[in-house]
Amino acid sequence: MEESIDKATLRRRLLLRQKSLGLRSRSDDAAQLAAHLRTYLQQLDKQYPTHQIGMAGYWALAWEYSLDVFYFHHATGPLWLPRVLCTQQKAMAMIPYDPRATQLTCDAAGIMAPATSQRQQEGGPVVGGFSLGKLESGRATIIVILMPALAVNQRGQRLGYGGGYYDRWLAQLHQRGESSIVLIKLAVVHPDHVATYGGRSDERNHGDLGDFRGDPWDIPMDGVVSPLGLEMWHEVHMMSAASGAP
Repeated sequence: MEESIDKATLRRRLLLRQKSLGLRSRSDDAAQLAAHLRTYLQQLDKQYPTHQIGMAGYWALAWEYSLDVFYFHHATGPLWLPRVLCTQQKAMAMIPYDPRATQLTCDAAGIMAPATSQRQQEGGPVVGGFSLGKLESGRATIIVILMPALAVNQRGQRLGYGGGYYDRWLAQLHQRGESSIVLIKLAVVHPDHVATYGGRSDERNHGDLGDFRGDPWDIPMDGVVSPLGLEMWHEVHMMSAASGAP
């Protein structure tokens, strides 16, 4: 049995490793990520032609994989980026993003994000932490959420940076329980930082990931994506566009 590793210890180790890799500047990795995401969205669009499909991404830090290639060249549906609203309350919202038009400013955490004025002008109602923008009201919607991760453990739990922003934001979404919106949660992670999942053999993590202890509030990811590919772990139950029922 794998030894359970303390999250704080593992977080420090992997963050140092990722900072040394300079993932944001790797153009080949960005192109591969964009290709995997484009293929996955095309599959969703073919499988669920009556749904509108959008994606909530992130603005990459120096040690994270960049999604700029995807945003500028392959994203065809609605896009959102996170904006930290308050660091003390760990409050975050997803704001509509057009890579060719949206003004970016530093949010409360010092990360580039769509300006709040953009949300006020175009965002429409905020539903469970989403400024839904120009989504068609009443139409079933699939939103693929891309979350940067330092690692993912054997239960599909994501290791972030310890701020708790995504945990609180996801909890808010689940509490709202919007029947017309289906969320697909994907961790964007270095391929060496994915532990074995569901008992399957995986030697990519070089034995230093183990099975880190998740917290009770951690919401498992539905899958992972890296430059090597996209893998779904959980079946995602879609809603009927006509009735809103599974």
